[in-house]
Amino acid sequence: MPRNPAEDALYRLTYTGDLFKEQVLARLDPTERGMLRLVNKDLRRAVDRSDLRWAFMVPVFVESVERFEWALKHKILESSYTPFRINIAIIEGGNLDVLKRAELLFVYILQAIYSHLRRF
Repeated sequence: MPRNPAEDALYRLTYTGDLFKEQVLARLDPTERGMLRLVNKDLRRAVDRSDLRWAFMVPVFVESVERFEWALKHKILESSYTPFRINIAIIEGGNLDVLKRAELLFVYILQAIYSHLRRF
């Protein structure tokens, strides 16, 4: 089944080798490369083949509500970090809107744990 032209162009760009690595991936920080990996299989392969480091770092995700929401949606924070460490990063980042959003999230988590423990 033929792919659409945009997918073909992305495929050619990511598989031309050094061009994509030098002009795109090298300009991204490790967290942005990690986020790019999650877009599709071709980009995941391109990032992995580039041998450039990628990582998800909490301070990057607590800079804005949008990034924090994105990290929650993709379960990045909950899989790697404790609520205490996330809260410390939010406080150090100083974004009050992210702190309010995180507070709602952690209250929900605590309520779920409490209701689960009440069953026993």
